Amino acid sequence: MVEGYTFIDHHSWEAYNECEDLMLHLRAYKKRFGCLPEKLEGDKIYMNRLNRRILKFLKIEIAGKPLGRPSKEQQTEEYQKKMAKNVGERNKV
Repeated sequence: MVEGYTFIDHHSWEAYNECEDLMLHLRAYKKRFGCLPEKLEGDKIYMNRLNRRILKFLKIEIAGKPLGRPSKEQQTEEYQKKMAKNVGERNKV
């Protein structure tokens, strides 16, 4: 979402897993705005291991829930507030 606008880079009536579209979306974003996004907000299915590796390599912040068991850091009040804010932002999309 950019200034209240949402862009659709891939649309299909066929069943497919949208987590495979990460690179398509990143290329379209870079072409549209001239840079990569600072943060990517996605649901659990979109944030698989491969996509997380790609985002880490490109130094893009991941706003989704981390994989694995919750750590001690994830149980702090500050972390919980940050995650609630990210979920609220993702819900707009």
